[in-house]
Amino acid sequence: MSEVSNNIFLSVVLPVLSAGAAIVMAYMSMWPAVVLAYASLMLAQASGIVEMTASSMVFWGVATLIVLGINLMLPSNVRSARVGQSFLCTGALVGAALGMTLVSDSAIITATAAGVFMGAVAYGRMPGGKVLEFPSKKFFNYLCAKGLPLVVIFSLLGIMCVWYLHIGVYV
Repeated sequence: MSEVSNNIFLSVVLPVLSAGAAIVMAYMSMWPAVVLAYASLMLAQASGIVEMTASSMVFWGVATLIVLGINLMLPSNVRSARVGQSFLCTGALVGAALGMTLVSDSAIITATAAGVFMGAVAYGRMPGGKVLEFPSKKFFNYLCAKGLPLVVIFSLLGIMCVWYLHIGVYV
């Protein structure tokens, strides 16, 4: 491969493929999604597209480890549950997209968290969501167990996407 095609593969194709895989795994409620989301950010950082500070990268690394630790501590029936997962993921995706319009990391994180919450409430109000007994302790425990990983995943991907859009404007 030539130098240019090798750089495009490492700086664009590989991070975008891992981000896409993270989104698919998030919808399927699979724990490696958060690892792939962080890996896509790391790949974009290594290629020079994303220029985040070392402290930001460490923050997201610690957030990824926290999500992995929480997933390991969850009971297996909660870890593998997909109840309302599509609602939570779609809410996170929409929230991250809305947060990206403000081009701020904190806006992306806040909007993603709000999107997850709204997706959970929407599912809790559906006939299929009666099992979560909205509003109850069971509902909020499930929201925290499934929502925090989604906030981290989609915030990471939203931040990476903002960098790619920012670079695309100047190329």
